[in-house]
This record gives sequence, C-alpha cells and structure tokens, in this order.
Amino acid sequence: MRATFLFLTLCTSVLLSAQSPQAFQYQAIARDGAGEVLASQSLSVELTVHAGSAQGPVVYQETHVIVTNSLGLFTLAVGQGTVQAGEFQTVQWGASAHFLQVAIDLGGGLLDMGTTQLLSVPYALHAGGTDCATVSLLGDTLKQANGCFVIIPGVSAANGGCLDADLDGFYHIAGCGPVDCDDTDPQVNPGSTELCGNGLDDDCDGGTDDLSDVQFFISWHP
Repeated sequence: MRATFLFLTLCTSVLLSAQSPQAFQYQAIARDGAGEVLASQSLSVELTVHAGSAQGPVVYQETHVIVTNSLGLFTLAVGQGTVQAGEFQTVQWGASAHFLQVAIDLGGGLLDMGTTQLLSVPYALHAGGTDCATVSLLGDTLKQANGCFVIIPGVSAANGGCLDADLDGFYHIAGCGPVDCDDTDPQVNPGSTELCGNGLDDDCDGGTDDLSDVQFFISWHP
C-alpha cells in the first residue's frame, strides 16, 4: 500500500547543550492513501539538508527508524540521527538559506515527500555557534546568554555597517548616531565625561583635556 505523509508541523525549538545546539525537533503525522493514520507503524525517515536552494548541495543527511504513536504522530530530533553525509555541527546556518528534504520508507524503498525551506531554525542554531559576532546592544538585535548575537535581516543596525565592538552603545561610523572615536574602549564615547590629565579624548569631541572641563580652586590662607 502506498503511504501518503502529511507533514503538519516543523517545530522550531532547538535542543541545547552547554556548548552549542545539537538538534531541532521535527514532528509529523503519517497517513495512508485513504487518509487513515498509520498508528503504531514502524518506518524509516531520511532527512537531507540542502544549502542555497531546494536543489542545492547536500550539506548534511541522516536517517531515523521510528514507530508512530496511536495517532500516527512521530517526533524526530534533526541532528541526532544516523549520519549519512556531512556533520551537523559544521552546517553554516547563517551563511545562506537551507532546505530540508524528507523521504520515508515503509519497507518498499524510499519515497520523496518533498523539500521545505527552514526559516527560523537556522537563526536559532546560528546563535549558538562559537563564531558568532558581537555587533549591537540595540533592541533590533537578539542578544544570547553566551554573549553572542543574532542579526535580524533587514532590521538590525549591523546590516547597515553599524558595529559596536566595545558594547558601549555607540558606533564606529557616521550615520549610526554619534561616532565612537575609540570603539575598543567602552569608557571612550560621545556619552562620556572628559577626564583631565589622561591625554585622551574621552567624550569624542575632537580634543583632549578640554579647558572648559577644568575647574580652578583657589584657597587663600592669611
């Protein structure tokens, strides 16, 4: 009997470890050609991740052998199956769009069930990578607990080249607000107070040890 699979839900929850994301969840309900659920049915699932497009190069592939429940439902942890190609930890989720191809086997060979673009999952996975860049503390950028950030395409300040290396809230180029004249020192920025005697332009006004900031106190002792 030819089986038809109706893939209802692609969960975007990421399974995290202390170091980096290890998997994301995929749920589906299996039905036969008559629309009846395949309850308590053993089957094999092959998952293939393509980069760039649905027909793009294969960057990761794995298989799972599962048994559906009484409702025909099954859940997979993508990234924790039997690896057929590539390494899940090395997939560059933030570099391009990625697509998930699903095929199933009830014992008569694999049936291609189609390919779907992954949307929010790659951003969550990319956020947990150790190579993510620190770019902004603004509300348009998602800050991660491990100190990394996720840039929201088309929204975050970093998309316009606005980078904040020292995380003081000021950027290193014009057009992003008051310019941070030293983006390596969080104590030096347009919001700081000029300190006399240190030879630095603390407030980024173009001068050091401003005379306007100097206060003279004269004490007279007869």
